[in-house]
Amino acid sequence: MADSEQLGLLWDETWGTPPVGHFLRYHHPDRWVRFHSLPGSKRYAETDSETAEILRRNHAVLDALELTNWCYVIAPRFANEPRDVVGRPDGWRWRTIDDTDYWEEPADICVSRVSYSSEVFDAMLRAVADWKIADVILGPADLRWLYHPYDGGADVIAASSEERDRLKVEFADWLSSHPQGL
Repeated sequence: MADSEQLGLLWDETWGTPPVGHFLRYHHPDRWVRFHSLPGSKRYAETDSETAEILRRNHAVLDALELTNWCYVIAPRFANEPRDVVGRPDGWRWRTIDDTDYWEEPADICVSRVSYSSEVFDAMLRAVADWKIADVILGPADLRWLYHPYDGGADVIAASSEERDRLKVEFADWLSSHPQGL
């Protein structure tokens, strides 16, 4: 598939590391920042208003990153997991990672193009927040930045350290109080 080849070239040129969400911050610490999804670093929503807050915060950061139309959704699929998880976008198999430095078992890395304003997009964010899918990476067509939502927040690998610093100021109330920003 031409999209797979083009995406692979762009990914390798831009990021130079496997597409594994929870490892991106180690490869690009000068551009990394973490935001929490709920006040007080609460990890999981227990009410509809908390679920709405998680979506609001994700959208606020993505808006600040200037995501406007669609994005790539990059996520692993493991052999033993169900294929019909609500919130997991359909996608094409892009790569396989079988390195146990990342996961305990091999994973197919699948990619979808998802409209930012779609119900599919918000369903995916809810599935990530509820730990139904994990290691999701979002990125614009040019992959100039990456967004890695997880259950409890999101890591941003900004296009530059200046953009990271701008986001830290804009969303200062959502930063961790941990000295390492975790």
